[in-house]
Amino acid sequence: MKQKKTTILCFFASSDESSERFVKRIQVLLDHHVDGLIIAPGENDQPHIQMLLEQQLPFVLIDRYFPELNTNYVAIDKHRAAHEAVLHLINNGSKRIGIINIRSKLHHLQERKRGYLTALRQNGIAVPKEWIKEIRYGQIKKDVTEAIDDLLSLPQPVDAILFTSNKLSTHGLKYINGLEIKVPKDLAIVSFDETDFADLFYAPLTYIKQPLEAMAQMAVRVLLESIQQHTKPMQINMQAELIIQQSSLRTKRYSL
Repeated sequence: MKQKKTTILCFFASSDESSERFVKRIQVLLDHHVDGLIIAPGENDQPHIQMLLEQQLPFVLIDRYFPELNTNYVAIDKHRAAHEAVLHLINNGSKRIGIINIRSKLHHLQERKRGYLTALRQNGIAVPKEWIKEIRYGQIKKDVTEAIDDLLSLPQPVDAILFTSNKLSTHGLKYINGLEIKVPKDLAIVSFDETDFADLFYAPLTYIKQPLEAMAQMAVRVLLESIQQHTKPMQINMQAELIIQQSSLRTKRYSL
């Protein structure tokens, strides 16, 4: 007997980090009587996720989740990824390491900062508040420029920067490219995720590679199991990979 094939019809929608749009997009999908949802929620979407829980509609949060809610999620261990990146910078000669992060209460962004702080403190490096820069989401270009200027104009300028997203590092690399400093000799750089500008930058970028395709596949698998078997919440933290290239290797000599 031939096995019956299952047809899966997918709908895609984006909220552009707007909670109002998020509610509207979710309602549109519910109006189409979807069997389940894969959601990357925004900062203010926790009440709406709680409402979906109460409605008992199968869904999986991807990349972002709320620790207070017992939901399915597939994410990256952001604390570990940032921790390993900062340890790499320390082991390659950087001691004054700044971080440029998005100003947000989202758990995954807070975990990136926590991993950064953990690595420095474990190595006996005190972290002045001036090393930590929080960028407004709607003012990324302006705020990243000012953050880099601030970090490099300190009495003891930072000798490395961790960018916690590729949007931040894209603007950061473009600005740094016009400064009279050399990467990695004067300033080492690590970023979460690749950036479009990295291929044009003279020092190949060290970055934290997140297994996005594997995450998406796992999220679909978790959702299907949740729909078909009504399983208990599955919470999966996958591991990122640090891709080490020239931009962070300050202990090597380069003729730049």
